[in-house]
Amino acid sequence: MKFDAKGVATEFVRARRTAGSFVDYPGTQPPDLDSAYRCQDEAIALWDDAIAGWKVGWITEPFSEKYGAQRLVGPIFKGGLRRANGSGVIEAPVFARGFAAIEAEFVFQLAKDAPANVTEWTAETARRFVKTMFIGIEIASSPLQNTNDFGPAVVASDFGNNAGLLLGGEVVDWQSRSLESLHCETRIDGAV
Repeated sequence: MKFDAKGVATEFVRARRTAGSFVDYPGTQPPDLDSAYRCQDEAIALWDDAIAGWKVGWITEPFSEKYGAQRLVGPIFKGGLRRANGSGVIEAPVFARGFAAIEAEFVFQLAKDAPANVTEWTAETARRFVKTMFIGIEIASSPLQNTNDFGPAVVASDFGNNAGLLLGGEVVDWQSRSLESLHCETRIDGAV
């Protein structure tokens, strides 16, 4: 069967709005990342919220070779953005019968758009486009149970498996530090 980007997007948006879940992908899976992003674009158009930023996820081998990319992206919507200042508990809803995970991350606020014609980047080149670095926690959640098991095209098709972001404090000295000296971790009840 042919991949129906609009039909799949409609099903994912319906499930996200009703806190529903899927055991199987709701239709034929996207054959490639271009198809997955068409589905994501359709879902963004159906979602009634503005985009606050983008989640960037790593694509591991052998998937990165198969899909010709090392990263996938998904929108972070304003309604899913929470600011944490360490003074209290912050609720971050997830899909109880779907997939849910959290990851400590570094969050970059960009100073300017990157040129569209640049395809090769180094860490030093990319640093020039960053205004501010924050600590954050990605709220990865999808109505699709075990979404990561389906591969990066499926993940990308559903907002990149993103349900929000807890934005923490600014890392004020990051520009003067080596990237290797920066690390963050997630702890649950004290356990890493």
